[in-house]
Amino acid sequence: MDYSIASQTPRLGKLLRTLIEYSTDLALVPIGHAVRIRYKNSWRVLEEHPVLSSETLHAAIRGSFGEVVSSELDTRHKAFTEVNGQRFLLRFMKDHTGGLLAIDRLKALPEPDRWPKAVHDWFTEGGFLEVDAEELYAAILKCWTQNKSGLAISLERTIKYPTVSVVGLVKQREWKADFETLEKGVNEAMLLSPSLLAINRVPFSPDEKERLKKLANTVPVLVCENGEAFF
Repeated sequence: MDYSIASQTPRLGKLLRTLIEYSTDLALVPIGHAVRIRYKNSWRVLEEHPVLSSETLHAAIRGSFGEVVSSELDTRHKAFTEVNGQRFLLRFMKDHTGGLLAIDRLKALPEPDRWPKAVHDWFTEGGFLEVDAEELYAAILKCWTQNKSGLAISLERTIKYPTVSVVGLVKQREWKADFETLEKGVNEAMLLSPSLLAINRVPFSPDEKERLKKLANTVPVLVCENGEAFF
């Protein structure tokens, strides 16, 4: 009997359902190595998931998510998909022939009535605000563009939540694709005289953080946790 690669490969949709089951937000599928998920702030190896070669992984992507997602991953190195009403971002961290596939489970954006008081105060007073969750960061950015005028510039490690401009204009720039260092990204952003400077998980040093706090005396600054702690 002739078994094709696609017929023998695991269904990655099952892996996405595992993320939902564990209420965790990130899985890493390294080519040639064991699959891992980030669970309760530590990495857990999924022994039951097979180790995949590059060819097998691509067959699994096509079989689980279809040709459109597979093509997006090959050309843009990222794609969105939905499983059981939940949205996921798939992205190749290195390249589409080697490296690893990262799968992020995207949480729903919290409504303003669930935001901490500090966020509402910052909306009114400006200054420096640091948050610890990307979904809150994205919700703030979305609300800003709906209620504030001017230009908001968001420097992001990875754009997981694309934001649509409404009243205010928002430009999202991705680390390494649009800027190489935080300093360069901030300098280029400030040349455009933004109404908001936002930074999402881009690595920065304590000295750079202090400079951002000083900059917040001139323009509101929103920061989501330093990305250095994750990869």
